[in-house]
Amino acid sequence: QQKERFTTPERREVSAIVLTPEQVAADVAITDDAVRAAFEERIEEFSTPERRSFLQMVFDDQTAAAGAADRLAQGADFATLAKEVLGEKAEDLTVEAVTKADLPPPLADAVFALQPGATSAPVQTPLGWHVVRLSVIEPARAASFATVAPRLRAELAKEKAADALIRV
Repeated sequence: QQKERFTTPERREVSAIVLTPEQVAADVAITDDAVRAAFEERIEEFSTPERRSFLQMVFDDQTAAAGAADRLAQGADFATLAKEVLGEKAEDLTVEAVTKADLPPPLADAVFALQPGATSAPVQTPLGWHVVRLSVIEPARAASFATVAPRLRAELAKEKAADALIRV
């Protein structure tokens, strides 16, 4: 029981320097060529592909799809025709803002060949026969190098600083 009276807790002192990549990055030089190379490498990250929105009817057979395409060519309203022949509501016909990669190849080719307001001939996919009317084209957008360069330079400096800290 007397043991506690004659012992003291152990004590140690520690000095530490904490460096983060953000602190070191300010002193890291990144060349313009490195920033340009990173931009070219990651161009898809800064770009948005063309997107298209359209109305779509899907049929089980080519004959029904061809009949619907003919009626649309004669001026029939897409939503009215879809309700009449398929029992579809207008909101069930709409496909919004898809890229070419989002669609099966034959349908993608047909949709991306149309101009707004145009209607396709029947197109077969594993899902059936599609008749589509293009509504909207959202053009592809690519960020300019000038707008992306500061962010890329900071990211590259941070990566280089982290690598330098690991080697230390």
